[in-house]
Amino acid sequence: MEVIDRVFLLQRVDVFVNVPSHHLAHIARLSQEVEADAGAVLLRADETADAMYVVIDGELRVERAGRAAFFVRSGEAIGALAILDDAPVGLEARVVRRSRLLRLTSRALGDLLHDHPDFAESLLRGMATRLRWLLELAARDTVPNVRPVRVPRIDRAVEQEAPSP
Repeated sequence: MEVIDRVFLLQRVDVFVNVPSHHLAHIARLSQEVEADAGAVLLRADETADAMYVVIDGELRVERAGRAAFFVRSGEAIGALAILDDAPVGLEARVVRRSRLLRLTSRALGDLLHDHPDFAESLLRGMATRLRWLLELAARDTVPNVRPVRVPRIDRAVEQEAPSP
């Protein structure tokens, strides 16, 4: 998969929705394309995550303590929050059918955050959207059929020119 195709894929991921394209290009170059067979476990509940995964094509099933599962499909990611700390993931992600994935390690993401503070700000906004969705899941104790709504990027120049309400 070419870098530009990876950027287009990353633009669909909820945690990256506010990240400018030039930073997505960095992520695209730092990530590795991997294949995983059905049944492979990418994340284990009692272990820390060393990488996050974006589904290129295929499908993952995510469970928490054996309870209701949700599926991660093309253009969606798993492990984005987990690679930011050293705590156990708290969920299991298993490949449902042979899948192609982008794998971004916590080290690569950490280096990018360190080198580009503006990337950190845009990533935090996407993470906040993901966190709200996860809190809603926990409160309802059910799994919705859809992921969080993706918020369109705002052009800072236009935002600054807009009159106050």
